[in-house]
Amino acid sequence: MSFEIINVDLNGRIGKLYTKSGILETPYFFPVINKNKLVITISELKDEFKINGIMTNAYLIKKEYEIKGLEIEDIHKILNFDGIVYTDSGGYQILRYGKIKAEPENIIEVEEKLNVDIGTILDVPTGIKKDYEKAKESVKKTIENAERSIKKITRRDILWAGPIQGGIFEDLLSFSSHEMANKGFDVLALGSPVELMERYNFQQLIRMGIIAKANVPTGIPIHFFGAGHPMILSFLVALGYDIFDSASYALYAYEDRYITAHGTFKLNELDYFPCECEVCSKHTPKELNEMDKNERTKLLAKHNLYAILREIKEIKERIKEGTLWDLIEIRSRVHPKTFAAFKELLRVAPKIFNESPVFKRKGIFVFDQMSEERPEIAYSRKKELEKIGQKCKHIILLFIREESKLSNNIIGKIVENIKLDENKMCVYYLNKFFGFVPIWLYWTSPFNKIVSPEDTLSEEKIEEIINHLTGSMLSSKEVEMTIIRDKDSFLLSEKFIEKLSVEKGIKIRNKIDLE
Repeated sequence: MSFEIINVDLNGRIGKLYTKSGILETPYFFPVINKNKLVITISELKDEFKINGIMTNAYLIKKEYEIKGLEIEDIHKILNFDGIVYTDSGGYQILRYGKIKAEPENIIEVEEKLNVDIGTILDVPTGIKKDYEKAKESVKKTIENAERSIKKITRRDILWAGPIQGGIFEDLLSFSSHEMANKGFDVLALGSPVELMERYNFQQLIRMGIIAKANVPTGIPIHFFGAGHPMILSFLVALGYDIFDSASYALYAYEDRYITAHGTFKLNELDYFPCECEVCSKHTPKELNEMDKNERTKLLAKHNLYAILREIKEIKERIKEGTLWDLIEIRSRVHPKTFAAFKELLRVAPKIFNESPVFKRKGIFVFDQMSEERPEIAYSRKKELEKIGQKCKHIILLFIREESKLSNNIIGKIVENIKLDENKMCVYYLNKFFGFVPIWLYWTSPFNKIVSPEDTLSEEKIEEIINHLTGSMLSSKEVEMTIIRDKDSFLLSEKFIEKLSVEKGIKIRNKIDLE
């Protein structure tokens, strides 16, 4: 087993990827480097940033060594780096230039000679082609290349990555991910998102990510090629992606662009640095603007890499805390495009997050109506509403508008005085987010963990819950019901009583009004 999952929240996981050169803790961001154009030196990556894995391009190294007439040697020696080296195959060059002078077998041979730790087979990126037939051909060609590459592989100590193609075409993405997942690759990688990243088309990225991930077994780590901006990383981790890579930290620096988790800024537009990294705490924007271009680029690249790595660390901490959704909500508000991605995530959340842990160590924050559809709430609400009225001959409903009035003492007395296991008697209290919840869940997560701006339920929300509850209950004259209510809930409870009587034929045996 090369991948071990340690912690999970939503579909995001902290894991350990075992390679021959060490263990990689995921989620992990691979800084992409070109050894001939280093903005940050490899020793700086190791010593200042504690980077233990970098990504480079096997095809470009092959091309360089052929031109120079040199024999390919160990990549760790070439780079003077004793950590984990992951190589791309030249697929990005195909995306940019249309073709390269290499066959799938050539790339495997080169990667084995380089003694890489993780090697990518030669794929044919779909990009964001709108021509379906061309996109279909790229998927077909990538699968053929995978089959040719597998036959060529001789080294099993190297982890091999299989790219998933299909671009914006959902059926092709689904087919490609299914095919690649069944070929025995150690890592799978979603290709072709770079152009969408550059255009901030995060909503389409989310759609692609969901479809590609759906066919990947849980035990296989999955890489999102080219994802290098902290604005969107939490979303992708939540979908279940473990590995990311980009040269964005350097490319943005060349253009005097400053990366933050809230967006990207032109250096000459900044008066202050909203960061306390080694670069920002020692310099002002004005000082950087006045520097030599090379020195400025280096410092900006360092800050940009700090910003990306900081986001990865925060995501890991959020996974451990069980608060990854909170981070996504925060990031969703930094740009209209991340908000569109959030709405897309919200749309599919009940389906894709149905195995996310419901029990949380910390409070569950609810800010607005959209927050109310977060996975822990939506899943628990559905689960409990489906159970209401099942196998109950006598139901007691507590209509207490302000849940805070339900003290532990009151709940304890109710539980003590009602024999829940006898005579099929069931007791529910009105929770402002989950609807009617079994009384014995009052002390448990997530039902007692909600933190929100309002303490009371809106009438609209209660009526929605009542309609759902009424619709889910079986018509039965054998069911007896007692209503316990406070004065603020009188009218709502009466509406509910009327609906039950008219629509279900259920009569209320007792109505107890609290002072």
